[in-house]
Amino acid sequence: MPTALNVCTFYRFVALTGLEDLQRRLQDRGEQLNLKGTILLAAEGINATLTGSQDALGQMLQDVRGIPGCSDLTAKFSTSEPDNPVFHRLKVRIKAEIVAMGVAHVDPERRTGEHVSAERWNALVVHRLDCDTSGVIIFARTKAAQGFLGQEFEQRRAAKTYI
Repeated sequence: MPTALNVCTFYRFVALTGLEDLQRRLQDRGEQLNLKGTILLAAEGINATLTGSQDALGQMLQDVRGIPGCSDLTAKFSTSEPDNPVFHRLKVRIKAEIVAMGVAHVDPERRTGEHVSAERWNALVVHRLDCDTSGVIIFARTKAAQGFLGQEFEQRRAAKTYI
């Protein structure tokens, strides 16, 4: 009986240089280890989801931790069903951003959002639109926006369209 596939995900906002060289090194190493998945590189950092043997994933993670600023990188591990391969090949790509924000001059390494507790997170939720299988959660960045948006939904002035 086939065994579950190992999946490893990680990201780090860190200033990276020499992206083309790093791309080649990670592509070559991943192929040596028979890994599949995607590694995104940008001047702002690295973002990856990989599948492979537990040993191979550990070796790649050790290599990534050798990149300056990534020594304490943490990864999350999970499994996928053997009959549902997550990836069919390995891609290492250079992108403008590792997490698309679409805002120029954002530097997540220098300025990040505030960590919030679960209780505060719930208090920031303005409204939740959901269907049987998917949904959208709307958060407000300011108390004024939270009040305005909350009233719009409360008084049913916000139009909801389910696709």
